Amino acid sequence: MTTYPGFEELRDYIVNNKYPTFDGFIAKYGDKLADFSMSTPITSADTYFTHWRTNYVLLLRELRPKLAIKPTKYVKKIWEANIKELLELTYRYESLRTLHSGAKHAGERTRKSLVTTEEDEGEGKEGEGEGEEEEVDSGERQQELTNAEKLIKGNPITGEAKMFVEMMSKKRETVQDCVLGSAAVNLLGQDGWDNEMTINTKLCISNIVNLISPESENFLKTILSDDQLKGVNSITVPQLQGLSTECLNIYDELINESTIMDSESIIENIHKLQVKHCRRINSDIYKMLGVLQQVILQFSDWKSDPNPSETTTYRRFAMLLDYLFRNTGVIMKDGECVARTTQDALVVLQALSGQVESSSQCSTYGSKIDLIAKTYLDGEEYELSSNEWKCAGASNSILLLQQAKNMRTNASILSKLIRLGGLPWTLAMDWTGTRGYAYIMSYADDVFVAKPYQDLMIPLRSTQLTAFKSTLNFLFLWKNALMKHVARLDQQVDDITIRGVVKKNSTDKANNIKIPLVVIESTPRKRKAIQMDKDDNE
Repeated sequence: MTTYPGFEELRDYIVNNKYPTFDGFIAKYGDKLADFSMSTPITSADTYFTHWRTNYVLLLRELRPKLAIKPTKYVKKIWEANIKELLELTYRYESLRTLHSGAKHAGERTRKSLVTTEEDEGEGKEGEGEGEEEEVDSGERQQELTNAEKLIKGNPITGEAKMFVEMMSKKRETVQDCVLGSAAVNLLGQDGWDNEMTINTKLCISNIVNLISPESENFLKTILSDDQLKGVNSITVPQLQGLSTECLNIYDELINESTIMDSESIIENIHKLQVKHCRRINSDIYKMLGVLQQVILQFSDWKSDPNPSETTTYRRFAMLLDYLFRNTGVIMKDGECVARTTQDALVVLQALSGQVESSSQCSTYGSKIDLIAKTYLDGEEYELSSNEWKCAGASNSILLLQQAKNMRTNASILSKLIRLGGLPWTLAMDWTGTRGYAYIMSYADDVFVAKPYQDLMIPLRSTQLTAFKSTLNFLFLWKNALMKHVARLDQQVDDITIRGVVKKNSTDKANNIKIPLVVIESTPRKRKAIQMDKDDNE
């Protein structure tokens, strides 16, 4: 962990306050801020704000991963007063250095005038040379500060920044080197990006290896060696349990070649089994019967509306999820919601890039998601999985953009789960109409790897119920996987109630894990109705 003047005070403030804020830190250590900043290349109010906001955000992300990272507004009046104090202090310090250097030279001249021997005169000349050399060193340091200041201001990729990006583009030792190097090559390119290059660059700069789409796999073959590609493909996924053998046998009894043509008879048999198991309404058997019943009842809806919108398709599927996750502690949040983890990532990216928002400017959101699986433990919210829907007939370019967006959102969610001591993988779904797929995202060797898990479908007619068995099994597997995440998070000791009461000198072991930052684009707080209509028609 890199230290700097003021680091100990910032760490102590973050660790020993229940709900730390950037403004709170500035208020507490405002009188010492200029002293902390003397060695930094800061010459303006906005770079002063950016410097300390970046330090705060990165340390908060590392030491308190459970907390949301809230955006901080730039109040120009306050930071102009702060920079004035810093520049005055710097001026006084430089004046004292100059006075000290001048006094040294005057002393040398006085000594030479009093000492008449040649030996002493020679020593005097040597002293003058040392003084001149010191002034040159000071000038060189000032030039170094100027170069660093240019980098902080976020100018185009030139000079040292360009050299760093060029260096990254040539590294090929690890899989992470290769994906970041590919992104660096694209960032240095002068030509515009097509849809495929945009997707690949965003995934690579987020340390994501996409093994799902054929286009992405072909791209990976151009940047990874055969051994590296074999390595990411061999990353194992956990053994997950879906429906029990008893449940699968009941399904086979209900759905077979002799029954699929008579949906009313299937409903009747479901009712009989529900009565038999009514004392176990939270059991997988009872829930499976309820989900299957709802699927069959929706056949008439699909028949009367053969070209449903994205919203209609999702609404019908959501009814199945509500039944499935009832009394599990896992909540399905939908309706163009925003993943909080992407908001956190966006705040960190804004801090690193030096983006400054005044108090009068509109805030931005993170990624908007169709469905987020989450849970609440002791009042704290934890996101578990992000899932997307598009209407049937959407173009491949739109579907690939959705795929990449959902991967980056799930990588952001997984990053936080790992830093909280959670499991190093998560399951998610992407749907197009009534057809979709599940994928598993895992974290290994400093990269996120997305691998296909299985195809999914929602039956539109009773003759498709046989094929629905594997999808129904996955939904219960997904439920069990999310509940496993909840159990793992609940094992982590929550010390939020004693923060600020009992001094803490160290943090949890999970917080020391280094996870790459995922690149997220900001989304406007409000979208125009015409844009929402356009999205619905895509």
